[in-house]
Amino acid sequence: MTVALHLVVPAFVVNNIRENDLITASDLEKLIDNVRYFLCTKSAVSDLIEESLKFTDENILTIHERREIYIRVHIADGQEMLDKKVPYILKRNLPSHGQGVVRKIACLEDLSGLEAFNRV
Repeated sequence: MTVALHLVVPAFVVNNIRENDLITASDLEKLIDNVRYFLCTKSAVSDLIEESLKFTDENILTIHERREIYIRVHIADGQEMLDKKVPYILKRNLPSHGQGVVRKIACLEDLSGLEAFNRV
């Protein structure tokens, strides 16, 4: 089962990550290590979750390094990560291939809409 890992991280963590990039296990772990808010769901509900978030069109490379960036990564065979509430458990349950595909990355206008997310 493909899961969607929804993360809110500071801008300095995303470096050169772009939509549709393949992301490695070590990059995923770095994102999880720096996560401020997160949620792991079935990929089918990703659009519903994103409807409550407000994004800007700002260039991620030029914004302040502490600004919140939303990133959604789809991970195949990630069912062991579903509904986990602790970042360490997310990392521990990464599938053995340990990679995902970035489906969305954007700057958040504010923190509204994150009520369903786990806060770190």
